[in-house]
Amino acid sequence: MRMNAWIISTGILILGGFTIPVEVLEPVRHGSKAWSFAMTDPMLHIGALGLFAVVAGLSWRENAGRMGRAALHLKVALFSALYGLFVEIYQAVLPWRFFGFDDLLFNGIGVVAGLVVLTVFFRYGECVHIRKAARVVVNSEKGRRI
Repeated sequence: MRMNAWIISTGILILGGFTIPVEVLEPVRHGSKAWSFAMTDPMLHIGALGLFAVVAGLSWRENAGRMGRAALHLKVALFSALYGLFVEIYQAVLPWRFFGFDDLLFNGIGVVAGLVVLTVFFRYGECVHIRKAARVVVNSEKGRRI
């Protein structure tokens, strides 16, 4: 499994974010209802692991043709789930954080959300690529370059 700088840096930033004591985040959580909802622990776990899954999928995108999209999604799902488990074990070691099975569930929901975003992105990206390729073919037949 090839790791690149995007996956490593995203993992480090997420791990750093989950290292922050909960008491420090309390003043930040107060505000509008939408902001207060977004800053709850479940939403932070879903967002962080969803972001991690998207970054991992985009980083390994060049392998999608060789291994197939389903295998890429499985690889991203397993790697992201293992990273979520690592984050929870890391939090269990910290005296101001704790391990939670509910957080593991929210990590899994975040991974699934990230996979949905990846699927939409891959389909939209392929459509754009196909349109650009068709435009190049049509314009090259007319003798023009794009």
